[in-house]
Parts: sequence; structure tokens; C-alpha cells
Amino acid sequence: METIDNQSWYVLGDIQKRLEAKAAELGLHDTAWMEAYQNAEQTALETNNFERHIKEDGYTWIEIFEVIAFDSLNGL
Repeated sequence: METIDNQSWYVLGDIQKRLEAKAAELGLHDTAWMEAYQNAEQTALETNNFERHIKEDGYTWIEIFEVIAFDSLNGL
């Protein structure tokens, strides 16, 4: 199964940049985007939800990670 360790650092870096921009757009504190990224990272490490969504819904690992990260940011 895919994990954060075997993802492209360029793709993950792009997600970080977009999270940072979205946090600024929402007027959140400077580190809010990092918290959202870490929340998605922790979710990926602690659950098998990613595997279930990949199998059942046809999403890629990185797509699910991105959705969780932005959902987390919106929840802050």
C-alpha cells in the first residue's frame, strides 16, 4: 500500500504550498496549514481508511491525503 514515505516530495510540497495559501486566504494563524498537514499525516499513519477508499472508491492515496488536509484546515 502507498504511504507518505513513497509519495513524491514535489506533490507533497505542492499540497503544503496550497494549504499555506488557503490558510492565509482564510485569515488563519501562520502555522495553521502545518497543523492541517500534520493532521492528515497522522490520519494516514493511524487508520486504514486510506486503503478502504482506494479499494472501494478508486481514489489515489495522494487524493485522499489532500482531501483530509484541506478538510482539516477548514475545521481549524
